[in-house]
Amino acid sequence: MQKKVLNLEEIRSLSDNPFVTRVSSTNINYSEEFKLEVKKRLQKGEKPSKVIVDLGFDIKILGKDRIKGITKRCRNYKRENNSNKVNQLQDENNKLKKQLLIYKQENEYLKKTVKQSKR
Repeated sequence: MQKKVLNLEEIRSLSDNPFVTRVSSTNINYSEEFKLEVKKRLQKGEKPSKVIVDLGFDIKILGKDRIKGITKRCRNYKRENNSNKVNQLQDENNKLKKQLLIYKQENEYLKKTVKQSKR
C-alpha cells in the first residue's frame, strides 16, 4: 500500500506535537519518549488508536497504515543507544577506579618518602 502524502496543514499540526522530532510529506520521526510510552501502553493492553489519540495525534491525519506501522515498530523498540552509553560509562568508571588506585598508591609512597626524609 502507498503511504498517505501529508499536506502542509497536516505537517504543521504534526510538527506541533512534542513527540514528533521531524516530519515531511511522507515521513514522521517520533521521539524515544513516544516510542517507549507507546510500547508500555500496548503491553498494558490498551488499543493502539487510543494510545495514539491520548498522546496528542489525530488519527485522521495518520491513517490506519501509519498507526499499524507505529505500533509494530514501538512494540519491537529497544534502547540500543542507551545500552552502548551504559557500557561506555562502565568502561570509563573502571578506568577511573584504576587511576584512583594508582593515585592512592603514589600518595602512600610519597607519605613514606616524606617520613623517611624527616628522620
